[in-house]
Amino acid sequence: AGITPSGPTTFCDGGSVTLHASTANSYNWSTGSPNSFITVSSSGTYSVALVDTNGCSLQASVLVTVNPNPPVPVISASGPLNFCNGSSVTLTSSAATNNSWSNGVTTASQTLYQSISLVDTVVNAFGCKSWSAPINVDVHPVASIAASGPTTFCAGDQVTLTASPASGVNYLWS
Repeated sequence: AGITPSGPTTFCDGGSVTLHASTANSYNWSTGSPNSFITVSSSGTYSVALVDTNGCSLQASVLVTVNPNPPVPVISASGPLNFCNGSSVTLTSSAATNNSWSNGVTTASQTLYQSISLVDTVVNAFGCKSWSAPINVDVHPVASIAASGPTTFCAGDQVTLTASPASGVNYLWS
């Protein structure tokens, strides 16, 4: 007879555990609940007084520990997140340590040269995690022109000029 938890009684903030009391005729939890179970999400000692089917009284308790999550990391950028190819931006997390970026980088800062969407996950000593808001870096290609042949030629001849990238871009030729 006693209390059976549905899972670990030590967990991170935002989690919960259901505490089930053994079969009885009546239940009186320290929370005031008269049910055979309670779901808790806060640290504390939870107890239940119950009267079993033989009319005997029993009291049982269990300690629940809720560990804090680390502060949510905030990402700052050294400049615009939207720039042309050949430039870069450095992203820095407000968390100085225990970073795990979605691209595998584990330092607090990283310099990016290409388009990417990133999230920084921070883990504390309890194993609890917090995530940054996603941040999107958008690098635009620089247009270039390729000629199908010599660009110096005689009157009446021609050359085809092709701009790249070939798709997803609006062109305005002179």
